[in-house]
Amino acid sequence: MFAAPSPSAGAMARRKERKLSLLFRHPESDTKHAAGVESLLLVPGHQILFTASRDSTIKRWSVADDCPPAFDASFDGHTDWVNSVCLVADGGIVVSGSNDRTVRLWRGTSQGTLLSTLSHHSDYVTCVAAADDGKTVATAGLRGEVFLVDLGTANTARVHPYASGSGDDDGVVPGAAAAGGGGGGGDGGDKASVYALALNATASVLAAGGADNLVRLWDPRTRAKMSKLRGHTDCVRSLAVSPDARQVLSGSSDGTIKLWDVGLCRCVHTYKLHADSVWCLVPSADFRSVYSGGRDRCIFRTNLPARTAEL
Repeated sequence: MFAAPSPSAGAMARRKERKLSLLFRHPESDTKHAAGVESLLLVPGHQILFTASRDSTIKRWSVADDCPPAFDASFDGHTDWVNSVCLVADGGIVVSGSNDRTVRLWRGTSQGTLLSTLSHHSDYVTCVAAADDGKTVATAGLRGEVFLVDLGTANTARVHPYASGSGDDDGVVPGAAAAGGGGGGGDGGDKASVYALALNATASVLAAGGADNLVRLWDPRTRAKMSKLRGHTDCVRSLAVSPDARQVLSGSSDGTIKLWDVGLCRCVHTYKLHADSVWCLVPSADFRSVYSGGRDRCIFRTNLPARTAEL
């Protein structure tokens, strides 16, 4: 009896692993989410709502004032939780970030058309944000990774942390990083997971916050570090940048909301309203008031200059 020859080490090394994903649809998955909803996106003036879910889908709804909300389309392609969605300024592209480590671009007006899949993150993508210039998108996630995506050139630039051993802090990944493997590097303190991200309208200030309790600011045009805003005593969960980039709002698991002066790099006021973590912030267009929600199940509307709040 002769034994079959075993594969050589070289042959084993050449063998490539392939990832297989199977999608089993829930009977109602075409019109309803089958798991929790992680992110909402209301399109101004278009009476359209996008919802992102742990069921790995994004759904579009018609929310006209004179009609009951109605399902419009499902955007399928992610293979894990969809954590965040944002809209590129012209309204044609929806950007999503997922635990499957990808950022996906969708044609928002379609019946679920996927335009591109970006794989520049090495871990979960927790948040995405877009400027009003129609081309600048920021993405962030675990391991402290923050990237800028230029939709015009299809380039992805690492903002934080910089690549280990790089002497010029360049961090540019050409071709939209379609091959993956970006991120990493930097010192251990720089790898704190990012859970909040915000861009102002003209893409002149990028803010990120997370598990290190800091709010970090960069100039997206040069990717230069601007400042670190210190003051929170727990994870930063939500951020907003004023249209003129002079102020930043941050909400934290320490239960506070802070208003920061970007030029002075200091906290202007701390709003102590919530009894637990502050999870979300939505400022008014003039940045004079903000709606906040948190783990305490409360929603507040705060007049920022007057420093008064109501449920």
